[in-house]
Amino acid sequence: MGNLDKQIERIRQGTGLPITVAKEVPTSSLTLSRSDQRNTEAALCEIFDKRILLISYDGSIEFRPLAIVRMIKKSSAIELDSIVVLKPQLSVRERKAYLSNAVPFITSDGEMFLPFMGTRLQPGIVSTSGKSLRETFSPLEQRLALAILFAQLIFERRGRTSGLPEMKPFYVDHDLFCMFGGQRFMTTIGKKVGITNRTTFARATTQLVERGLLKFKGETKDRIYSCQLNSRKFFRAIEPYLATPIQASGGVLVDFDPMNLPLVKPLYNELTGLAKVTMVSSESGIESLVVNRAGRQALDYLMDNVDENSEPVCKLQVSKYDLVGFNELVRQIIDYPEDVVDPVHLYTLFKDVPDERVQGEAEELVDRLWNGD
Repeated sequence: MGNLDKQIERIRQGTGLPITVAKEVPTSSLTLSRSDQRNTEAALCEIFDKRILLISYDGSIEFRPLAIVRMIKKSSAIELDSIVVLKPQLSVRERKAYLSNAVPFITSDGEMFLPFMGTRLQPGIVSTSGKSLRETFSPLEQRLALAILFAQLIFERRGRTSGLPEMKPFYVDHDLFCMFGGQRFMTTIGKKVGITNRTTFARATTQLVERGLLKFKGETKDRIYSCQLNSRKFFRAIEPYLATPIQASGGVLVDFDPMNLPLVKPLYNELTGLAKVTMVSSESGIESLVVNRAGRQALDYLMDNVDENSEPVCKLQVSKYDLVGFNELVRQIIDYPEDVVDPVHLYTLFKDVPDERVQGEAEELVDRLWNGD
């Protein structure tokens, strides 16, 4: 009952709620599927003389705890005042579902819905402004979300990260992955992902908070942001919002190879990049590369002097933001080429393509971040 114990202790310390654990309840004694039994912990507890069953679910199905509560209610012979779900944090969608189904919950960051006690607490770390958000991430949101994802992966893979400057803004507090803003972010990992001033950082974090992907506590200057310490779950949460990092203007066919030029850091992308790191083959004889805007400006002279009658060597595209920093971060997680767009950004290029084989290879490439090389 290690995970459940940690959650209960964190809630006790953070909220002062007097939760007394009576005994652990083996999930094999509950009418649950084997999968739910493996992913669920339960304990009989008391809160202000109310007898409750606390459950913690660690599976991958977002709304599964709601079904688990219903099944326990139908079959349990234990006399209870209520069944309460413990969660590290709730997304906006989860919160709405729990409230609409009147399912009690307590989160590690202090949010509570305990109708059997007449309690509804929504602390300052939860923000819902009601603003209309884009269907996909803005480039700024995406940079920050992926920086957090890769930082989580680095922590999970390495454990000890004290020697990595990029990890200075991050720390772990029980089951939360926490992040400082300010100079600690902008002078370290912020440099790699192009978020180097307070204004852009504030805009990015505000948007992620509004989507329910981040929570915060503290005043603006010393604010700490957090999400659940589980990079797979974080990826599943951000995946629907991921967008291509390539500018919509398309590509330009050129008669020279940018890989051999100084001051330019092109990366292989599209099928060319995917072919270098998966079993997919690129049938086109023309390679596809991407550069950032600064790289595009450095190539302006050569681009303006391309011979229209010459044989094209590659297709050159421009990214909405610099992708090199993400390649450097991913190489701290898995063995990966330094001249190929990172797995997640490659995945965004193929996640909606009709070719299932290509889409499958892109998905398997992303899975390598967790499964290893």
